[in-house]
Amino acid sequence: MRALRWIAIALLGLWLTACGTLEVGVEMSVTPDQATALATVSTTGAVPPALRSRTPTSSPTPTGTATGTWTSPPPTLTPEPPTAAPTNTRRPAIRPTDTAAPPTPAPTASETPSLTPTITGTPSVTPTPTACADAWFFTEPRPAVCPDGPAVTSNAAAQRFERGRMLWVQTGDVYYVLLGSASGALRTVRGPLTLREGGSPDNRVGTPPPPGLFEPVSGFGLLWRGEVAGVDGFRDALGWAVEPEAGFQATRQCRSEAALCYLRGPDGGLLELADTTWEQR
Repeated sequence: MRALRWIAIALLGLWLTACGTLEVGVEMSVTPDQATALATVSTTGAVPPALRSRTPTSSPTPTGTATGTWTSPPPTLTPEPPTAAPTNTRRPAIRPTDTAAPPTPAPTASETPSLTPTITGTPSVTPTPTACADAWFFTEPRPAVCPDGPAVTSNAAAQRFERGRMLWVQTGDVYYVLLGSASGALRTVRGPLTLREGGSPDNRVGTPPPPGLFEPVSGFGLLWRGEVAGVDGFRDALGWAVEPEAGFQATRQCRSEAALCYLRGPDGGLLELADTTWEQR
């Protein structure tokens, strides 16, 4: 009997579940027919129609505490929104052995190097001689500097030697000793000449010159023999004279700042006398 009673209670619970929600703490009234049906269930085990189709008419009365009385509320059917089926999102399969290749860098356009111009040396330009207050007495070659003043024509003397020549210009009392035939070393001696002790214009070397050669005299002889104070002789450097001393008219023009003079010799040639050197022009 106890088992049948529990079955009746379980069926009643199923019926109540079908009819509405079972709430704890809500009173439920049972009609006489339902009580009889429950007794029938407990006696015979069969569920009468009253329990299968009866719809409760009572309204639920909420109470503060739970009692043993069951109250069935009217069924309120609230359709539940359909539950969206989960979308099967397929994740891309990654093979564990695959290794992402690093991106290939795009070629970078290199800047075209600019051409560096080659700096060439500026060709030297021979300066054009400027106009001088006093022109040189000759045209070629024209010096790059101007003379100190106009050309001077003076009495002069010249004598050629085996290895050079001697010149004397009266204006300025200047002696030029030129070693070599067309160019070479130059020695300039300014007068008046001072004789060393025992020196004399009439002295001789004591040895007669070879045939066709001459021993210089006067001022040339003093310098040649070494009788001038402070000046070594030029006998060994010049040799014997090849002709006697001769006078002529010399034209000379100088640039003293540059120690440069030009002189027209007895043969008409132009001599450039530059401090310690000379050259036939």
